[in-house]
Amino acid sequence: MNFNPLVSIIMPAYNAGIYICDAIESVIKQVHQNWELIIVNDGSTDRTEDIVRNNFHDARISFICQNHSGVSKARNLALKIMNGEYFCFIDADDVFTTNSISSRLRVFNNNKDVSFVDGTVIIQNIDTKRIIRKFVPNFRGHPLNELLKLSERCFVGNTWMIKREEYWTYNFMEDMRHAEDICFYMSVAKDKIYDYTTDKILIYRKRPDAAMSDYVGLEEGYYRLFKHIYNNYSLNVYKQILLKFRIMRIMSLSHLLDGRNPGRAIRCLYQYLIM
Repeated sequence: MNFNPLVSIIMPAYNAGIYICDAIESVIKQVHQNWELIIVNDGSTDRTEDIVRNNFHDARISFICQNHSGVSKARNLALKIMNGEYFCFIDADDVFTTNSISSRLRVFNNNKDVSFVDGTVIIQNIDTKRIIRKFVPNFRGHPLNELLKLSERCFVGNTWMIKREEYWTYNFMEDMRHAEDICFYMSVAKDKIYDYTTDKILIYRKRPDAAMSDYVGLEEGYYRLFKHIYNNYSLNVYKQILLKFRIMRIMSLSHLLDGRNPGRAIRCLYQYLIM
C-alpha cells in the first residue's frame, strides 16, 4: 500500500517578513509533497502579509490573518481547520530539511503504534549561520514522565510530528508566553508512544530578538508551567518545586542564565531542584 498521507504544517507568523520566504520555500521543497501549509499572520505590522501573498501562489498554502493575540492562539486557529492525518509545526524564521516530513512519516509507517515522531534539530545563529548546538533525541516510549522532568531526551521545542486522532481536541494554552509547547505535548502524551529519526528535520535559526531572549517573560512562562504541572499531575514532589521556584524568582536570574540559551538554563535549574 502506498503511504502518502496528508500532513498539515502550521506556521504562526509575527513580523517575520525578512525570514518567512525561507521557511515557506523549505516546505515547498519537501520530498513528501502531500501537505497543506496553514500560515496564521498574528497581526504583523511589517510586510509579512504582502510578502506571502505576492510570492506564493500554491493552492496547498492557506494564509489567515488575526489580530495580534500570540503564538498559541495562532496555532489553535490553524489546529481547528487543519485536514491532515498528521500535523507538525514550523516557526516563520526556521527551515525544514528537504526530508523533514518524509523521514518522520517513515517512522510512523514502520510502527503503527507510534503517535509522535521527532528528529535531529540543528540550532544555529540566524545571522552568522554558526551552529550553536545539535539536538538528537535519545528516548523511545511513553514520553509523559520525561516531559514532566523537562528532559531533553525527547524535547527541544515544538518539533514533534503528531498522528492526528479524530475525536481529540488539540489546544495550546493561550495565556502562556513561553513553555506553551511543552504544556501542549503534556496534554496529548498520556499513554502514547514517542519515537524519532536520527535524520535532520529542522534548522532552528536563533534570532537576537527572539522570544527566548525575553528573560522576564521566560521566567514567568516556566513558573506557569510548574503551576500547570502541580495542578494537573499527581506528583507530590512538585509541591517542593513550586516553593523552591518562588524563592528562585527573588534571585536575579540574569546572573544564573546561560545568555545563549536561557530556556535551557532554567530547565537545568529545575532539574537540579528535583534531584
